[in-house]
Amino acid sequence: MGSIRNLMKKIDFWLFFLVLFSLLPLLDFLKAGLPLTHDGQDHVARIANFYQSLSEGNFIPRWAANLNWGYGHPILMFLYPLPSYFACFFRFLGFSLVDTTKIVFCLGFILSGVFMYLWLREIWGEEAGLMAGLLYMFAPYRFVDLYVRGAIGENLAFVWPPLICYFALKFSKKPYWRYFVGGSLSLAFLILSHNAISLMFLPVVFGYLTYLILISKKKIFYILYFIFSSVLVSLLFFGFRLFSRVSIPCGILSLKEILLVLSLFPDFYFLTVPMVVPVLSAFNWE
Repeated sequence: MGSIRNLMKKIDFWLFFLVLFSLLPLLDFLKAGLPLTHDGQDHVARIANFYQSLSEGNFIPRWAANLNWGYGHPILMFLYPLPSYFACFFRFLGFSLVDTTKIVFCLGFILSGVFMYLWLREIWGEEAGLMAGLLYMFAPYRFVDLYVRGAIGENLAFVWPPLICYFALKFSKKPYWRYFVGGSLSLAFLILSHNAISLMFLPVVFGYLTYLILISKKKIFYILYFIFSSVLVSLLFFGFRLFSRVSIPCGILSLKEILLVLSLFPDFYFLTVPMVVPVLSAFNWE
């Protein structure tokens, strides 16, 4: 009985209630199949090709070999990679492709509220953290991402801003390495989850970091160190993905070959052939 009481004391019932309440909008994900959305089914196919490329030894998948009726497609060069990496982890554990996609959607929704709760609990207490977590999850746009657009990258990107702010706040109080590493990785994960969402959230995040500097003058060195180190780690993650070479079964794609592939698709034609190809022609397409 004593051990049970000790366990009950350690449980954060506000957090438990938050997680329990967050399951209500996700009940449709317990049904067979995937909810019909704009991009949900496309993400399953992309994750399948991402996993296949990983299985072939490509740490940074670039070429979706089975898309475009088997001719291949360079979508993975432009697609945000982190949701696919997470999905491949669950695929490796034996879940189906549809289930891995659903798991990433659900985890992105739940964890966003959990991390918002943890951050604001440090500032205003448990009740405020609970309300903030609920509002962050139940904002109408979040349901558009889940059940209308099927935007797996945006949904996962909402996880990281409150977690970055949480680690920044903890680091400003006690400059432990675990807060530094957690904040750095969270910032990198935000960028790799969805680049457009990261551009929207980064001014808010750095504004909050600036606020921490202003109120923590004695710890300004540690907070500046946190900021620049986080940016450095994020750029390393992003640069490693951006400048890595493109491996496909037929060899290494040159820039000319990439543009020729893109020019086969009407959606990309006016962005590639009329503007970029003439410029490259002046340099012999090299």
